[in-house]
Amino acid sequence: MKRALDAYEAGTFGDGEDGLQLLFSALSSEYDVTALGPHMYEIEHVVDQYSRRIVRTIKKFH
Repeated sequence: MKRALDAYEAGTFGDGEDGLQLLFSALSSEYDVTALGPHMYEIEHVVDQYSRRIVRTIKKFH
């Protein structure tokens, strides 16, 4: 999952909703990415960690 999210962060999957859909498509081969899936909290946790990291990076540059 970390590799997929790193690739998403690097723009490998594209931008916006299309990029997010491609990310979910890639993750769906190993994880259930539906809202009610058993791995939802795992995915949510990783996305939350990345969002915090992005906020810290933005604050550092401003």
